[in-house]
Amino acid sequence: MQSSDISASVSSKNPAVQQCIEAGRIVFEEELAKGTDKYKADCAAREAYRNAMPHLSGAQNIQDFIACTAVAVLRGLMYESESTRLLYAAQIASGALARQPAPKLEPKAEVSAGSKPPVAQAAGVSTPGESKVA
Repeated sequence: MQSSDISASVSSKNPAVQQCIEAGRIVFEEELAKGTDKYKADCAAREAYRNAMPHLSGAQNIQDFIACTAVAVLRGLMYESESTRLLYAAQIASGALARQPAPKLEPKAEVSAGSKPPVAQAAGVSTPGESKVA
């Protein structure tokens, strides 16, 4: 992971991608500042990038995870074999998300003929066919 590769893509419009890139860039620069050789700094930066990727929970996180993976592959920050496994995990998470049951709605109170709906009762509103007696 060369610093120039990271810097070139920091302007990503996706905040999750930007967070991953920034995490990798920071670790790369810190490792070089400590005197670590470029290869080891690169390995540490790749790990930081992966660790900054969103968890596979929720539709937005899954989309962001896929975006982070795609950017990493395009920039040469991730090996294809690794990206294949990560994208497969995202596919499984997405499928599981799609199969989650819809939230249950509370049953509506039934209104019998001649009775007021609960909202009308609370507001003191008369319903059609009802005379208001004072």
